[in-house]
Amino acid sequence: EAEAQMGELAGELEFAIQGLSDEHRKVLVLRTVHGLSTAETAAVVGLDEVQVRSQLSWARKRLRKLLANSDQAVANGPGRGRR
Repeated sequence: EAEAQMGELAGELEFAIQGLSDEHRKVLVLRTVHGLSTAETAAVVGLDEVQVRSQLSWARKRLRKLLANSDQAVANGPGRGRR
């Protein structure tokens, strides 16, 4: 059961990440998944470090909102939520 829940959570997370813009998704993945520093991420995406921190902050807030909406959809039952 725990494995099934982890799979479901991974699917919801992937769905939520796809809800981000390409720019925000790149910054989030480089910093969070690949573990790049702010300076390294800035070099890869061609932004300055302030912009990287700003985009990362926005992406995390958006991701929390998308995941919260996903949780609400599950609580509402089938046929409600994601469309």
